[in-house]
Amino acid sequence: MPPLVGAFLAALLAAIGNAIFTYGNKTARAEDSPFGFVLLTFLISAAAMAALMAFQPPRDPVSFTKVNMGPALWAGIGTAITYVGFYILYSKFGASFYVLYGMLAMLTTSIFLAIVILKERFNWSIGVSIGLAGVALGFFLYGQLMNQRAAEALTAPTALAGEPPA
Repeated sequence: MPPLVGAFLAALLAAIGNAIFTYGNKTARAEDSPFGFVLLTFLISAAAMAALMAFQPPRDPVSFTKVNMGPALWAGIGTAITYVGFYILYSKFGASFYVLYGMLAMLTTSIFLAIVILKERFNWSIGVSIGLAGVALGFFLYGQLMNQRAAEALTAPTALAGEPPA
């Protein structure tokens, strides 16, 4: 399989998982304990990963744990922050705000982490795609602003016929 096809399929799998994750967050009734919901989500995810690990266990679990404890610590902290951020984003603002997350993820992950810290390759077409994503974000934010103004106009008090405006 060509590398780009494999990358596309992996990204598609992650996108489908994220859509399911978003649905769960958006439909949750966890106002009294949002962190309890995030923990429950994590525990279910951990159980699923433990079941998947049975198909590819580490050859030497002790050595595996020693070598990967530092990276796992970073990844675990990042996962916790991501879970909390997604819960707030989806439960308070809605799934359509994923566009905002996507653009910020490009800046933090694709540019800062991949290019600046990890020194991964970057070329003009990647730069153009990130720039176009920025334009898309601008249109998204403009659309959200227009929706907000329209909602405010609909809920603003109106003067009765014959009364002067306040």
